[in-house]
Amino acid sequence: MTLRTLMVALLLSLGAITAPVANAVLIQIEDAHEVNAETVTLPGSRAGHILFKLCKTCSAISMQVRDDTRYFLGKEEVSLRVFRRKAKLEGLMNVFYDPKTKIVTRIKL
Repeated sequence: MTLRTLMVALLLSLGAITAPVANAVLIQIEDAHEVNAETVTLPGSRAGHILFKLCKTCSAISMQVRDDTRYFLGKEEVSLRVFRRKAKLEGLMNVFYDPKTKIVTRIKL
């Protein structure tokens, strides 16, 4: 086998491997807002709303939280009660939500 034949065979095999990936459909299961934590008003209960602003002069956005919304301080998952008590509302906060329902799935500080 010549080098040219080997190269053609290699390229054809790579094409066969990557072809299914090229046709894959991506489904967005989560979206997020990265907000300045100073603009956030945390929910008072596990089923309520979080308020935040995307910028200091922007209008506030209200998003629903539910019993299954998860709260994180760094990598540690905590209850809403602990999150409210320990969270220093400074720096950036990530608010993750379902793009179809706009319901908050998790909040990370």
